[in-house]
Amino acid sequence: MKRLSPALLTMVMLGVVGLLVAMYFAKSMFATEEPVDPDPIRNIPMALTDLPTGTKITAEHIGTGRARSSTVTPDTVISERILVGRIVKEPISAAKPISSSSLYPPNEGPPLDLAAGTRAVTVNFSGSSSGTIRLLKAGQYVDVLFTPSELPDFDESGGLILTLFRGVKIIALNGVTMGGAVGTRGGERVTLELTPEQANILLLAKSKGDLDLTYTGEGKGDGVVGVDNENRATLNQILGLTPPADPEKETAFTTEVYPGSSRQVQSFVDGKMTDRFFIERQDYNMDNNRRGSSPSRAQGGPNSGTQSRRPSANSNQQPSNGNSASPAEARQPEPQRTF
Repeated sequence: MKRLSPALLTMVMLGVVGLLVAMYFAKSMFATEEPVDPDPIRNIPMALTDLPTGTKITAEHIGTGRARSSTVTPDTVISERILVGRIVKEPISAAKPISSSSLYPPNEGPPLDLAAGTRAVTVNFSGSSSGTIRLLKAGQYVDVLFTPSELPDFDESGGLILTLFRGVKIIALNGVTMGGAVGTRGGERVTLELTPEQANILLLAKSKGDLDLTYTGEGKGDGVVGVDNENRATLNQILGLTPPADPEKETAFTTEVYPGSSRQVQSFVDGKMTDRFFIERQDYNMDNNRRGSSPSRAQGGPNSGTQSRRPSANSNQQPSNGNSASPAEARQPEPQRTF
């Protein structure tokens, strides 16, 4: 077998390189430029479903869609971050670019649509009512129930729950006037359409116990609970309790009791003794006799029936018997009786 010489191998390599160069020049001569797309495609956020007016946009409402650059205007929203939390002002179609003019400004929404003579009252609900509220939509009707925390006869009745209103219209759920409630922390905020009397009753009941909601498909109902004044409501009126009558007050009187030689005075008001006094008769002549003899007798005067004797300075005489009292003891008055 004939061996390849270095010269032959070099010629083969040069031939291959020359062939590649010739093919490159041939392709460059016959190649055509690719056309440039005058309307490129962009990825922008779009609504997954049709969004009616009053809907609060969440991340679940938004997806990513493809749109021609020619359809993207300066008013078109190109970031999902701008859409989340905004409220729809004009209906938005699904899979279409979203215009910022179709949205309310941040932290703003549509005005409340109230019937004439009604009020909007917002109440927080938690517990078992939260599950029901998440199934409701603005514009539906509910019943409002009240459970008082205190009752006069709670031990006997065991508790009480009553229906405050039937068929009350929901205006907004967590600030959203269209669609269902968007879950928030700290309970669900429900805005109800109430008459002035119902508004007073609901605000008072909220501070006196627990409130609950139940859905009703019967539409608008009545007020149920009645009060005497549209500007005032009491808990007794809400519960249907009759306030206790004021007890009749007894007139004040005084009694006098004479136990022996003294007098006792007692004063009474509403059947209770308020004052008590003891008045004792005093014989002032007897008190003077107890303090000792009169000055004329002590000095041995002419009217004295006895002659006074003054013991000598060195006299050590003692009383003749143990029953005799010294002059100092004789002058001490008896203690006065007190009550």
